[in-house]
Amino acid sequence: MPKRKMPSIAECEDAIREARGMVAVAARKLGVSRPWMYKKLKESKRLRESREDAREMMKDTAELRLFAMINSPEHPAHFKAVRLYLERQAQDRGYGQASNSAPPPTRNKAEESRLDDAALDAGLSALGLDPLGAPGDG
Repeated sequence: MPKRKMPSIAECEDAIREARGMVAVAARKLGVSRPWMYKKLKESKRLRESREDAREMMKDTAELRLFAMINSPEHPAHFKAVRLYLERQAQDRGYGQASNSAPPPTRNKAEESRLDDAALDAGLSALGLDPLGAPGDG
């Protein structure tokens, strides 16, 4: 049985961009493991920069959608969008979460690695994003 050809850094970059910076999705698309992808990220500054660029683009997209909700009073999430924005961006004006509220629960790396493909697809779908197909689905 011939040894499988591993993806090049350029192929990894493309997968990271298509996966919007999500390493697990990119690894699945390429048919490699997450640890393999993280190893390549550690080894390649160019690949790390591609991931950061993809993540920044997703932040920009999310901000644009948030601003659209804020500017649309009829949107069902208008009030929540305004509140979120003020809590995060207007703390200098006295907005923010109450100081007596408990911090959000944290997960450790072992818990995060338990995210299976079905849960990942469900999460992406809930965000209105198309989950990438399994490797080889073209």
